[in-house]
Amino acid sequence: RPGCARPLHSRVKTLSQPAPPFAPPSPSASILRMWTLQPRGDAERALARLALLAAVAGAVRLEELGELLRREEHRAWWAGHGRDVINAAAVLTLAAALTLLGFPAPAAFVAGGLVTLALTGVSALEAKLPKSVHPRAVAIGFGLLLVLPLLLWPAAAVEGLGKLATSLFDPRK
Repeated sequence: RPGCARPLHSRVKTLSQPAPPFAPPSPSASILRMWTLQPRGDAERALARLALLAAVAGAVRLEELGELLRREEHRAWWAGHGRDVINAAAVLTLAAALTLLGFPAPAAFVAGGLVTLALTGVSALEAKLPKSVHPRAVAIGFGLLLVLPLLLWPAAAVEGLGKLATSLFDPRK
């Protein structure tokens, strides 16, 4: 064919040769790639930090609602399910804010779950505080202390969660 750089028989010959075997990436390399902080601009990161602070305040309020539900409706069959829904909403709220901050979804859910678990403990302690201390302010303060490392060192937090995931779930072990 005119204008074609190689004759047809040489193209057919190269097409009929077997392709080199596919080598999948190592499992630990793909796990570590999955656990990498996503790049964000300065404005996006600042807004994401504000969203995380708002999510912590919202999660504290949700935990207070769960504690109220436990106290008021302890005999109702649905009260335990209601607290489960409240905890799931707190995890999703925190995970969404962490995703905005650049956390990959698995790291956001793990960190959001850990913070929610800690806030549940803080909420249980909050009910035992004297009224003069203002328990909600104490709970929000503890919540902010819990997420402070995630705000200040997000890349190190994601890397640490990635190493934990690799040590727990690496198929080569």
